[in-house]
Amino acid sequence: MKKIFAILLSQLALSSLFAAQNTTLSIASVVANGLQVEVDGYLYQSAENSLIIQNLSSGYHSVIVHTNDFLNPKLLFNQQVELRDGVHTDITINRFGTAMKDERGVEGVGYLNLLPMSDYDFTRALETIGNEWRDEDREVVMRQIVDFNYFTTQQVINMLSHFSFDARRLSMAKYAYGKTLDRQNYYLVNNTFTYRSSKEQLADFIHNYR
Repeated sequence: MKKIFAILLSQLALSSLFAAQNTTLSIASVVANGLQVEVDGYLYQSAENSLIIQNLSSGYHSVIVHTNDFLNPKLLFNQQVELRDGVHTDITINRFGTAMKDERGVEGVGYLNLLPMSDYDFTRALETIGNEWRDEDREVVMRQIVDFNYFTTQQVINMLSHFSFDARRLSMAKYAYGKTLDRQNYYLVNNTFTYRSSKEQLADFIHNYR
């Protein structure tokens, strides 16, 4: 009886992990010749420096990445990663050991379109910006966030609301414009400015944007 129960539990765990959903997780490292990737306790190995895992269930998964070195595997990544149905999640580990996450929606076969930051990730990003005391430090953090993500206009507005002065808000509004997906709504960013000159400068920037 105990053996049957254990088998049923194992089958339930597998069905939960590999539920038929359209998710893709790709992991790459520029420093590793071969990867060991553990997802919720299940091990995947590759002799190359990249690995793709498909059709995991949506939700949060424990993802641990080591170099594929039998004698001395090096830990490269150990985090909870959110996978979303219909989304390709890509994790790239650079030569300095920093992991960069990108997400794109899957439409059809082999076609990827851009998605803004998830609510969970964006909330953490806002908290990180808000933890800084000075506008110049907030700008450094926001630039890091913008470099590796895409946004809605409202998300940009929410980030700009943490800045105290128009000069910084204008600088970051320009910086985030190229990573904003609903640019037709970017006029709403004007509501974050105190001075008319800031609105005019942003309008000129958008008009001349290439």
